[in-house]
Amino acid sequence: MPIVVKNLTYKYMRRTPFEQEALSDVCLEIADGEFVGIIGRTGSGKSTLVQHFNGLLKPDEGSVTIDGLSATGSGLKELRRKVGVVFQFPEYQLFEETVYKDIAYGISKLGLDGAELDRRVRKAAGAVGISGAMLQKSPFELSGGQKRRAAIAGIFVMEPKFLVMDEPGSGLDPAGREEIFAYVSKLHRDFGVSVILVSHNMEDVARYAERVIVMSDGRIAMDGAPRSVFRRIDELEGMGLRPPDVLYFIRALKSLLPGIDDGILTVGQAAAELEKWLAPALARVPARAPMASAVTAQALARASVASAAVVAPASAPASEAPASAQASASAQASAKGGAGAG
Repeated sequence: MPIVVKNLTYKYMRRTPFEQEALSDVCLEIADGEFVGIIGRTGSGKSTLVQHFNGLLKPDEGSVTIDGLSATGSGLKELRRKVGVVFQFPEYQLFEETVYKDIAYGISKLGLDGAELDRRVRKAAGAVGISGAMLQKSPFELSGGQKRRAAIAGIFVMEPKFLVMDEPGSGLDPAGREEIFAYVSKLHRDFGVSVILVSHNMEDVARYAERVIVMSDGRIAMDGAPRSVFRRIDELEGMGLRPPDVLYFIRALKSLLPGIDDGILTVGQAAAELEKWLAPALARVPARAPMASAVTAQALARASVASAAVVAPASAPASEAPASAQASASAQASAKGGAGAG
């Protein structure tokens, strides 16, 4: 059964002079098996919303139910088994002497032990690429990306139906981000876990989410497929958000190539689309032309997109955009993965 939010209103510091409405009459349903991205500038209400999904916050008005359980009812313990929350920098919560014990901590408190506990720990570890040898290490011997995967395993071992992730790639280098999202996608694809991704990184949301919810001033401003949401560039900019940089590149290119697909969201997709347009032109270049043998449509497309798509246009707001250096590195890493990477 889905997450159902009906007329949810929540206020911080109620009945004080500093009272502030963080959510206002929010209605939402997230079905089993969805991969949903929730975006919005700081203060838009996105983190406040997801904290209602496992009862960390209680509605002032309205209701939240998960799998038929009320987030304000007596079944809060069972509800929290269904909704796992991975907060930003979850590796800071690692504390046991081995990775195995850290992953096992939550289910051991539920009374599991012996063969069943071992099965669940190894299943969770394997799902995020933690090897058997790594399980016996101290969590403090792991790299940053490995620590984060161990922390995610500690949530997944509870076998939740819904996994809420708040900025899972934050603080990681491009390779680490790719690694984390590869395993998050695997949890969604292979284990049927519904993923709710809260992020400021538009590229991550565009690449992995199947549905995008845009929060603004405590309300849902947009809700739809990534292609339809991110095409509304002017509206998103008005809310202080910048869609994926590659969209600006494609929009500029459309004046030269009117038939180009303007619903492209990732560097890999853009390189593949541009290759289709470049291939016929390059095929007409004489073989004796300088460098003709070294230049292919695919190589030129990748180079063009990787260099141009990360250049932020002057009109784009920068408040919620990733740092340009990080965006450039991420785009180039995606480009190296080939046209199919997006």
